[in-house]
Amino acid sequence: MTGAIIPLRLKRDQASALAGFDALAAELLVEGQAPNLSVARLDAILGKLRGQRAQLAAILADLEARAPSCDARIEAINADLRDGAREGVAQIDLFIHQAERCRSKAEQSRPAI
Repeated sequence: MTGAIIPLRLKRDQASALAGFDALAAELLVEGQAPNLSVARLDAILGKLRGQRAQLAAILADLEARAPSCDARIEAINADLRDGAREGVAQIDLFIHQAERCRSKAEQSRPAI
C-alpha cells in the first residue's frame, strides 16, 4: 500500500489545525489570490481536501491494481479496503462540492462597510 500513516490529532491540538488554515488563508490574502478572508479560508480548506482526495485515490488505484492473492482472507481485506477507499473518495467529493458552493457564495458577498 502506498501513502503514509496519518496520526490523529489530540483534542488539545485542535486549535493548531485551525491555525494552519488561517495561516494559509492569510498568505492567500496577502498574495492577492482571494478577495476576502472567507474565500481565502475556503480555498485553504479546498486545497487540503483536494490533496487528501488525491492521496486516497492513489491508494485506491494501488488496491485495484493488486494481483489476486491465493489467500481468501487477504482478498476479503483488500475488498473491504477498496470499498472503504471508494466511500472515502465519494465523501471527500461531497465535501469539496459543498465547500465550492460556500466559496461561490462567499465570493459573491460584499463586505459590510
